Amino acid sequence: MQRVRGLAAGGRALLVFVLGCGLLLTGCRADTKVAAYVGDEQLTEADVDRMISGVTTAVEELKKSNPATPPDPASLQIPGRGDIVLIYVVDRLCAQRQDREKFPTGQLTDEQRQQLVPLPTEYYQLRLHAFSCMRGIPPSQSQPTEADLRELYDRAAAKGLLNTSYEEIKGRLAADPDIRAAIASKHDLAEMSAAGRLSVNPRYRPLEYLVNDFQTGVRLVVVILGEPGSGGAVRDVE
Repeated sequence: MQRVRGLAAGGRALLVFVLGCGLLLTGCRADTKVAAYVGDEQLTEADVDRMISGVTTAVEELKKSNPATPPDPASLQIPGRGDIVLIYVVDRLCAQRQDREKFPTGQLTDEQRQQLVPLPTEYYQLRLHAFSCMRGIPPSQSQPTEADLRELYDRAAAKGLLNTSYEEIKGRLAADPDIRAAIASKHDLAEMSAAGRLSVNPRYRPLEYLVNDFQTGVRLVVVILGEPGSGGAVRDVE
């Protein structure tokens, strides 16, 4: 009887562990050397180091190659650690959806490609791949919710972009086609994140993706990818 009790207890413990791994992915994939898990793939901290090193080396070589001619400032920007994690996550989530839905990769102009890849490095190639994939996602028909509109309003009002009440402007926000498209994309990304078996290292949470700032420089429509966290996400850490 004692052995039976022991087996039963062991079975319950195993069941709790299996359910915990299935429902609480973070707890079962919490290697501190991994920056993010997406499905069965992972980005390690060593991968992040390598990409930063690649851009740093390319920038230094660019400076040496034309000492008399200052290069384009966009070519000299070293990505932060969080920037690399974000682009990797977006790229893998989009790739998952593309595998499921078989939509074609979006087309970019030569100018857009040059902006995304100012230097021939691993990080910039990843960025090109991610945005090309995202460009190919079919338009969503998702509708803005009250919470979406309120968040957009609060973000804009906090930066002095709006000087009218929410109730007065809510209808105009809801009817604006650009706002509707941005919020639909936000919903798409949130669904991709939920379906993607995504787990982000706590140091990079919240992993916030800017959907659209409507050329204001203010993060107006954003989506959190992975766990929400509690703030203080890493963007550049030694």
